[in-house]
Amino acid sequence: MHNQSLSRREQNKADAYLAIHRAAYRLVVENECNAPVEEIAAEAGVSQRTFFNYFKSKEEAVVGLRAPQITRAQHDELRENGGHNLFDRVVSLYFHVVRDTVIDPDSFRSRVAVFRERPEHKIFLHRHMAACESAVNDAVAEVLADLNLDVAGLGSPEASARGIATFAGSVVRYTFSTHPDALSDDGELRFREALDVFRRLMKETQ
Repeated sequence: MHNQSLSRREQNKADAYLAIHRAAYRLVVENECNAPVEEIAAEAGVSQRTFFNYFKSKEEAVVGLRAPQITRAQHDELRENGGHNLFDRVVSLYFHVVRDTVIDPDSFRSRVAVFRERPEHKIFLHRHMAACESAVNDAVAEVLADLNLDVAGLGSPEASARGIATFAGSVVRYTFSTHPDALSDDGELRFREALDVFRRLMKETQ
C-alpha cells in the first residue's frame, strides 16, 4: 500500500485511514458485531481522538469513505476558461471528488454490494453521494457568482450551479456503474466516454 510519491507524513496518514477502516469493517461486517468506536479504535491501535481525526462517524470508517473535500487547486481548475468547457470541468471535478473519498478502492469495489444489502450502510452511501454533490454544487456556485454567470437562463448562479451539479452527478454515477475500475485506474478516459454517451443521448432523444 506504500506509494513512493507520498511524503512520510502523507503515507502515515494513508496507513492510519486504512488501518481504522479495516478494523471497522472486520468488526462490524465480517464479525457481525455492533462494535462501538472505542472498540474499533483499540482494534486499529489508535485512540478515539485519533479515530475522529480521520472519520466523522463509525459508518464512514466501516464503509471506508472520507468526507468529500475540494482542494484549492481543484477550485482554480474549475475557474479556468481554456481547455474543456464548464460542464466537462464540473464532471471532472465531481468524478475526482467522489473517487478521492474512497480509502481502499479495490476493496470498496468488491464490498459495495454488501453495503447495499445493509440498510444502515445503504442509507449512508446515499447520504455520502449527496454530500459529494453538495460540495461540488457549492464550488460551482462560488465560481458562477464570482463571474456573475447565469447558465441556461436558470435565473441565478445558484440555480445554474444546482442544474450543472445534478446533471454532472448523473454522468459520474453512470461512469462508476458501468466501469467500477474507474475507482482505481486513471479514470479520465472513463468519464470522457460517459460524457460522450450523455451527449449522444441528449442529441438523439430531442
